[in-house]
Amino acid sequence: MLKELRKKDINILHLFWGHYPSLVAYLVKTTMPKVKISLFLGAYDLEYSLGVSKSISKSSDYIFTHAKVNLKHLENLGIESSKVNVIHRGTKVREFLTSMNKSEK
Repeated sequence: MLKELRKKDINILHLFWGHYPSLVAYLVKTTMPKVKISLFLGAYDLEYSLGVSKSISKSSDYIFTHAKVNLKHLENLGIESSKVNVIHRGTKVREFLTSMNKSEK
């Protein structure tokens, strides 16, 4: 995979999971230092707290997660909260329930 990435002359590598895909980020960071690393850390990453995720997150350029509640977990891993962006994903339950209630009437 690293060989293919080098051929493409990439500027940014985005990993949607932190755990084992972080190995790819490590290889890119060490052999292609100009490439920016974007990393998602979510429930699986926070639950298992793998060393490889913690390590690459410290040198990543952009980190995001889906919930504010994850910020405390990320801080516990040694990741500065100022480095993390919360990007919500999913359904707004309140709006969904409101529209359901209207349709039932």
